[in-house]
Amino acid sequence: DEVAVYDTDECMNILELSYTHLPPYLKPCLLYFGAFREDQEIQSKKLMQLWIAEGFVQCTDAKRLEHLAEEYMMDLIGRNLVMVAKHRSIGGVRACHIHDLLHKYCMVKAKEENFLQVLHGYDELSTFTEPPNLSRLSVWSKVEHFKESRLFCPQLSTLLFINLIRNDSESFLADASFVFQIYKGLRVLDMEQIVLRHKVFPSEVVSLVELRYLAMQGEMRVIPPSVAKLSNLETFRVISDYGIVSLPNTLWSMTK
Repeated sequence: DEVAVYDTDECMNILELSYTHLPPYLKPCLLYFGAFREDQEIQSKKLMQLWIAEGFVQCTDAKRLEHLAEEYMMDLIGRNLVMVAKHRSIGGVRACHIHDLLHKYCMVKAKEENFLQVLHGYDELSTFTEPPNLSRLSVWSKVEHFKESRLFCPQLSTLLFINLIRNDSESFLADASFVFQIYKGLRVLDMEQIVLRHKVFPSEVVSLVELRYLAMQGEMRVIPPSVAKLSNLETFRVISDYGIVSLPNTLWSMTK
């Protein structure tokens, strides 16, 4: 056991050196992996869209943002920090993940730097005393536990729901209005692993005018024209239980 602890400590020291020598623009991209599960294969496109929404990828040419994000990804892979889980048939990386020790390092470092906080289950959610300037929160819990905790983080800009099992009754949510009403400053909202029981697109969403990234899953078949009020929105991911979603013409007026 002592040898195992020693080896882990040595690995953490090596990882600290690797992190220290990363270019500044890659550091937040690497720490972001701490928001996801240890064994999770992450869609590369989704991850890069999140990096862009978070402002980690800096470029004046909007069309070049995704290319630059892909360069960041390949740089991390080239440094043996990120591993390829699946390749695209046309070339490139479809999904990626990181080693469990690096994942642990990212979670610890992200918390130390107040970059990201991960909360597991109702006990952590209900007893968490958040720093007033907490900006990113990743929730690994049943959605009802998050709802019951009524966690209040006034400066929160990123809210990710990660550890929910699809098709499990506990991942269904009849009313998500509490999220839209409490966290007004959100720039990133990922509810893709929550099945919203909203027959109609929740109108409260359009009050989150800072949103750059929005991911949702549910029963809604029609996205209303009012979605265009989200003038900062860059990425909109929708999974419909019915397979088809009708999009409004106003979508074409959304310049970002």
